[in-house]
Amino acid sequence: MLGFKNNPELVEGHFFVGFERRFVEHALKRQAVGRTAIVKKLEQNYGPEGMLFYNAGLVWSVGGVFGILGTVCLLLPFSGTSETLPIIGFAFLVVCFVTSLTGLFRALQANRAGRRFRAGRPFEKIGPIWQGEAPSR
Repeated sequence: MLGFKNNPELVEGHFFVGFERRFVEHALKRQAVGRTAIVKKLEQNYGPEGMLFYNAGLVWSVGGVFGILGTVCLLLPFSGTSETLPIIGFAFLVVCFVTSLTGLFRALQANRAGRRFRAGRPFEKIGPIWQGEAPSR
């Protein structure tokens, strides 16, 4: 709909970290092939540039959340064994928290790009999956 297939250089115009760029390119290819009702609605709300930042934010947020959960799960049982392990664990928690904040920054960029793309048009709510298209059985 918005020309993701026709604009592979869309990713080239923005600054992305290496893994972020690879994930965004992969996600855009997957979203162009499997166009669900949610993907269509997200494209209508955020536009091509907003979808780039939205997908980049997912990488940072998911990585940060899993890092935080993994660190807490490892930190709780081993926190009383030595003095250095909790310090290393808390330092890693800070790194994971900053990673999650980077995902929040990318989500704010996606929001700003979506506002520019909509140009005054209201944000369309995604709603349940079964709205818009009937589920196939």
